[in-house]
Amino acid sequence: MDVVANRTCAYEALVRGPNGEGAPEMLARVTPETRYAFDQQCRVAAIRQAVAAGIMSTGALLSINFLPEAIEDPVADSERTLRTARETGFPPERLTFEFSECKRLDDAHLERVARAYRKMGMTTIIDDFGSGDWGLTLMSRFLPDAVKLQPDLIRGLCGSWARRLV
Repeated sequence: MDVVANRTCAYEALVRGPNGEGAPEMLARVTPETRYAFDQQCRVAAIRQAVAAGIMSTGALLSINFLPEAIEDPVADSERTLRTARETGFPPERLTFEFSECKRLDDAHLERVARAYRKMGMTTIIDDFGSGDWGLTLMSRFLPDAVKLQPDLIRGLCGSWARRLV
């Protein structure tokens, strides 16, 4: 939310199963062999469903969680995503891709993916920053377009000097 303008500035597409299963349960079903197809299907579904839900009239970003380890060639692997955006009329510059800091990933690979996404007009976000073992080390090697802090870092912020320092 943009609290100053009192408007929604981004929506996050979340993975849910056909019976309401959450992301952890759905991701547990993904194997190394199905990872790429799962990632691709999630991207397409997120764009199509967001457009159907009316995101076009809001000007908001669409944030999609993705599996960086499923990406081999960021440009080629984004072809279907960009084709879906074109088909639905959704501007690629309003697409942002999130990955979680809690999973150890190759920061050189992340940097290649982020650089390619920027060239295509898309952005990247570190989600749950502060929940993993990377912390500031990751930030010193890879600079995303935005960072979403792990909720425990900001919960009770006004009553915790230590949290305010962080």
